[in-house]
Amino acid sequence: VKADTYSTNKEVVVNTLLDNGYTYNQAITIASSMDISSTETLVGVDILPRTERSVAYTSSQILSKSDVRQIFNNINNVNLASSILGGIIGAKNPILGTVIGLGGFQNPNFKNAITQAYYQGKRVKIVYKSGASMSLNTVSYYVIN
Repeated sequence: VKADTYSTNKEVVVNTLLDNGYTYNQAITIASSMDISSTETLVGVDILPRTERSVAYTSSQILSKSDVRQIFNNINNVNLASSILGGIIGAKNPILGTVIGLGGFQNPNFKNAITQAYYQGKRVKIVYKSGASMSLNTVSYYVIN
């Protein structure tokens, strides 16, 4: 079961990279080097612009079931205010603030993760990863128990 889940999660990453202009060989190489969870359901991955960092960085945020319910109920109420809301939320929670500020509730991966978690009564885990100099930066969305 874990191998099947990993394969499915890896396919999500490869397809996302292909959609972002990477070649198939590049996508396979990058996906193979990524730490992709095999115990959680990967809903989507956002590819962020490359940045120069001297240190690899990973951070995660888990949204509770009540957070998921609240966000789901407000998903269509916040439209253009997402960048302002991202800044406000970012003061307390940098990861969630970044996600909302970059595309807000219109980000399809974030929206799909919230929707799936809401209907399944689960939580959402958001993982931000950036690597060393000029590496690929990603935000991954998992639906977890």
